[in-house]
Amino acid sequence: MCDPRVIVISKMAGRSTTGRIGLRSALELIMQDGSDLEISDNDSEDNLSDSSDVFVPMDDDFGDDSDIMSDNESVGHDHVFDAPTDIDSDVEQPEAGAIPVIYDDDSDTEWMEDWTRSLVNFPVSAPFEGGSGLNLPENFEATPTPLDFYQLIVTPSVMKLFKTETNRYARTTCDEKKAAGGLSARSIFNTWTPVTLEEMNKFLAILVHMGLVKKPKIDDYWSTHPALSTTFASRLMTRCRFAAILAFFHLNDNARFIPRGRPDHDPLFKLRPLFDHLVQKFQQLYKPEEDICIDEAMCPWRGRSAFRCYMKDKPTKWGMKLYELCESVSGYVCNMEVMCHEPGVSNKPKEVCLRLLTPFANKGHTLFVDNYYCNPALADELVAENTALVGTVRANRIGLPRDLAKQQMQQGEMDYRRKNQLLYIHWKDKRDVHMLTTKHLPQMKRVGSRARPQNQKDKPECVVEYIHNMAGVDKSDQMISYLPLHRKTCKWWKKLAFHLLTLVMIQGHILCNKHKKEHQQKEMCLEDFVKSVCVSLAAQCTVDPAEDEAAALPLPQRPHLGAAVPPPNVMDRLRPGSHFPEEFASKPGSNAKLQRTCKVCYDRMKHRGASRDELKNRVPHTKYRCEQCQVNLCITPCFKMWHTMDKYHI
Repeated sequence: MCDPRVIVISKMAGRSTTGRIGLRSALELIMQDGSDLEISDNDSEDNLSDSSDVFVPMDDDFGDDSDIMSDNESVGHDHVFDAPTDIDSDVEQPEAGAIPVIYDDDSDTEWMEDWTRSLVNFPVSAPFEGGSGLNLPENFEATPTPLDFYQLIVTPSVMKLFKTETNRYARTTCDEKKAAGGLSARSIFNTWTPVTLEEMNKFLAILVHMGLVKKPKIDDYWSTHPALSTTFASRLMTRCRFAAILAFFHLNDNARFIPRGRPDHDPLFKLRPLFDHLVQKFQQLYKPEEDICIDEAMCPWRGRSAFRCYMKDKPTKWGMKLYELCESVSGYVCNMEVMCHEPGVSNKPKEVCLRLLTPFANKGHTLFVDNYYCNPALADELVAENTALVGTVRANRIGLPRDLAKQQMQQGEMDYRRKNQLLYIHWKDKRDVHMLTTKHLPQMKRVGSRARPQNQKDKPECVVEYIHNMAGVDKSDQMISYLPLHRKTCKWWKKLAFHLLTLVMIQGHILCNKHKKEHQQKEMCLEDFVKSVCVSLAAQCTVDPAEDEAAALPLPQRPHLGAAVPPPNVMDRLRPGSHFPEEFASKPGSNAKLQRTCKVCYDRMKHRGASRDELKNRVPHTKYRCEQCQVNLCITPCFKMWHTMDKYHI
């Protein structure tokens, strides 16, 4: 007579979608503590009838009599038939879809040294105690604008840092260039004036505008050509002023730089103040939800850099790699670091994960990672910090059971091994899928594809959650791609700094929408958020002459030469008098004569619709000018046309 507590497991038509185990293991799995059912060591699995065809159910057919089907019906799963039992009604029965495992919280779970199929006393993951949500300042606006969220991250102290370090670097560089000599009157080293806070806001507004409106070159944002003309940038500042601020833009004092190879060298010295400030603000303003993920992000860069890398699977294959820890749902970046080969800092995947998780340890988070990071050693470390791990794993990782990793399976089959709280799952889809999890049991879940929801398919529960929660970093990268400020520059740190400023816009947008969701307001799309910040930065006036010494001084007039000089009074140049040509002086330290663009030739080509490139490269140059008018002119015929024709340019 069979013990009534034994669940009779029978083989149904077709192959199983669950793990195949022996009868002995199946009976051990479902026995309750204190059972008098014994399994003799002499009763090997080979001697038991049909033992190789025994399956343990892992889908939601367990314990549900309504799902039992007859032998004549078509089945796609193995079913469990419950024999009549006399189990005490006070004993809690498993729910439909549950794993047939008895959890004994009172018993002492011994530390497992080997992988096993037993799920008895499988530990339960620690509950989430992170307290997710916004952490805004007490004096924050009741009805905030997008600019308010942007300035939560880019604070006035950051703007003052931009202004101070830019002026410091410009002053040092200009003094060195002037001392060396050989500068022309129109050189930016001679015409530079200290930047103000108002100009810095306008400078950032133009950078944001360049992310919204794509043009081939930076000069095109000041172009008057009908096909390229926009007035936003030209109304804020001149092209030469923007180019000067961009050239001298700086974030740290070069006097404190420690060269490479010396102790305490910092590879990110050039942007360390900005980077540390952003990481601090990202963690301070928002606490992530339970599900988080770690992945790589790329800042495009193909120039020379000690830590440029190549990633063949990324849309941006060449660039500087950032490790980012993001909230899975929104893509909010909670922590990040740059792979810069900093001395004494390991770039091993396990060490990277532990460093990024340091502010979020012992809070019950669930971390999702890909097979680059996932390994049994990392899982054990995270379990000690009350953090669950879910991720794909490479089959050749050290510590995995080789027999299961190399097992040949048919599509839809699954098998597993357990070691303490770590569960290794091998599932065969179109390809072999290897998963490590410290949170899930080997259960199957029926889901439909996004393209065809009606086509249901059984997948391990950990695979379903991994697919849903692993896209946090990809969401952040996707949003950044909508506002690319990827202009060519000779300095890698400027490229990375502009990438971080673009990330700030994405972070502010996420904070704005979470605030609106808490107050049951309609969320704002990214484009509207960025346009609002752009216009607000351009209109913001932060100049205080009492605090900003540069703003209190009048800006010197830039010396104008050549075609850029506005023409003198028409009657003066047409009035007969002492208009004589003269040659330019020689270049300092050279016998070669200076040459300038002819005013008449320039205006005639411009009147005919020549492009900026044509005006720059094809206008004739001359070494003569009118001594009285101080206008550059070809000796013939332009000199005569200038002094005799009213509309010489037609």
